[in-house]
Amino acid sequence: MILYKDNENDTPTFTIHNAISETFASGLINEFKDKTQPAQHESKGKMIEGKDLRDSTVSWFFNDELYARVYDFMQVANYHMGLRYKITGAEAFQFTKYNKDQHYSWHRDGNQDHFGARDFTFDTPKNLGQTNMPGLVGTVRKISASLMLNDDFEGGDMEFMWLDEGEVKKRTVNLKPLDLIIFPSALEHRVVPVTKGTRYSVVIWYGGPPLT
Repeated sequence: MILYKDNENDTPTFTIHNAISETFASGLINEFKDKTQPAQHESKGKMIEGKDLRDSTVSWFFNDELYARVYDFMQVANYHMGLRYKITGAEAFQFTKYNKDQHYSWHRDGNQDHFGARDFTFDTPKNLGQTNMPGLVGTVRKISASLMLNDDFEGGDMEFMWLDEGEVKKRTVNLKPLDLIIFPSALEHRVVPVTKGTRYSVVIWYGGPPLT
């Protein structure tokens, strides 16, 4: 049963408006828009490029100022959504670029049981069950956060799907620039195809021990 729903969009998510400044958002777009590579997703235990499920390009980065700001918002959402998850670490930021017709079909960002706990590898991780960041060893993705950077595009809405008292619910969330949407990583969601322009966002995942 879903206990928490956002008053504005009626989904089990938490939205912060004006999470960053327009200047900061423009700076991120200008810095990373020409540095992206094809995005990957996990399939049968391997990370692959497959445009049927996920068609976008990404760039990974670290930014202490942005990390501190988004972390504080995540802590607020973690409390007020009633999750109260133990969070012990975070992955790098992912700058994501969706051109016309690109999309990300229905998916979950991670499982929260013990089978999803990450092992350490010195190599490039081959799947979501591996990490080369020591602080994430033994953790699972618990909370996801997506930051919208622009609105000069059409399509590209985020949609969420969940089971509520035996009924499948689907909702579209119309994010505005500078909106930060936070949600449990196990929540099904997608980005519908962009029909015009280019959609830019930044995503981060927060991890902790598997749920018990």
